[in-house]
Amino acid sequence: QYPVSAQLQCNGNGCISTSVKYSVYDAANNLITQGNTLNFNILPGWFDPAGGLYTLILEGYCGTNKCTCTIPLNVDKCLDDCLCDSDFATQVSIRYFVKYLGNCSYEFTPKNLCKADKVKWTHNDNNLNITSFGNNTVTIASPNVSPNEICMEVTRIDVNGHKCVAKYCQKFKSCNQPIVNPCAPHPFNPHFNDFEEGSLGLNAKLRIWELGRGEAYVNAEDDTSAYVTMISRGEPTDIFQTCCLSNGMEKRIDRFRVNIKNEGFDKIPQGTKLQILCPADVTVLDPSALKGEIELSNLGYNWEEISLSNFSDPNWKFNNLVLRLISPTGTEASVSIDDPCFDLLMSSDDDNTVEHMISIHPNPTTGDIIIQLESVPDNQLNIKVFDILGREISKSPMLKGAKILRIKLDGNTGIYFIHVSDSFGNSITKKVIKVE
Repeated sequence: QYPVSAQLQCNGNGCISTSVKYSVYDAANNLITQGNTLNFNILPGWFDPAGGLYTLILEGYCGTNKCTCTIPLNVDKCLDDCLCDSDFATQVSIRYFVKYLGNCSYEFTPKNLCKADKVKWTHNDNNLNITSFGNNTVTIASPNVSPNEICMEVTRIDVNGHKCVAKYCQKFKSCNQPIVNPCAPHPFNPHFNDFEEGSLGLNAKLRIWELGRGEAYVNAEDDTSAYVTMISRGEPTDIFQTCCLSNGMEKRIDRFRVNIKNEGFDKIPQGTKLQILCPADVTVLDPSALKGEIELSNLGYNWEEISLSNFSDPNWKFNNLVLRLISPTGTEASVSIDDPCFDLLMSSDDDNTVEHMISIHPNPTTGDIIIQLESVPDNQLNIKVFDILGREISKSPMLKGAKILRIKLDGNTGIYFIHVSDSFGNSITKKVIKVE
């Protein structure tokens, strides 16, 4: 690997100096790979083992003016690369880039394959009849089903005639289908809706969320939701919002969970952490604001949900939320996050919150259900019913002092979610199965 750093130096208005597009072309002007960052590694898998002439193009913008730097690359023949050895599975596991094109179509570009590697693409183990070679891009329309898994199966025949096969798969949510937020309303906009792609703090937009420091990018998942890629090279990257003490009362963090994956080429550096902070001032690096942290050094390349319930200080005193990525060294850590979610409790010993025991029966049900509280709440509860696609089916109030509410599920058989919230902002979601 050969590290490359780029810098856009200009003084005009509208200059985007924290993001430079790089593209690599072969001698026939075929696009080999591309990306947007200031720092990246030139990988051997981008090139033919026989070597040859290539072109590296760097592009940046100052307002509407494009600045271009073209660098010729003379790549030597590499006899020991692109073999069927232990490195092959590693090269495949570095996975592919995903770019959303709109209308539930996506571009998939392998990151680190050899030019002659044959790639067969499948969806939920069904052959898509799409074949590519090396790091060439393919376009795939994503069906609205769940699970939604796209796999690339890579076949290599090396210079010694050995054949090897490896597969990388990634799961996606159904395109443009709303998701039930199981711990609304904290934080606001957890699915990163209402967005414009790009560099956060510059040309990207993301409702409620802001960039406090560092480098972060907004990437579309589909037309309605996005995920955020945070990058740290020894310095913290913060995204933040004003949250979650709307009633002015101190709360306590009961649980935090987030969908997260390694977005970089290499393993996450040891000691890299995602931190949860609730500071009085988001512009100040205050160590006392730290509530909890998640060690990321073993983070994989596929989305996984990580949950945290042990907090060094669970008390939430200030109306700010900061999510911070921090790598202890200058080695890049690139991490994507989605669906950050909090369960918050009142800090007092008040038993009359929605977090107190709630039972729903019968479950499974043929349609009629009873929502019952163990104790009488001293505030009104709001009950909403969602189907498996996140569509709101009905909503009903449970008036102050009531312990029982009867609801009828009029929809088809399947899974439903009963979301109960109180006037303090506490909430809980329970799953109900409707049968014939």
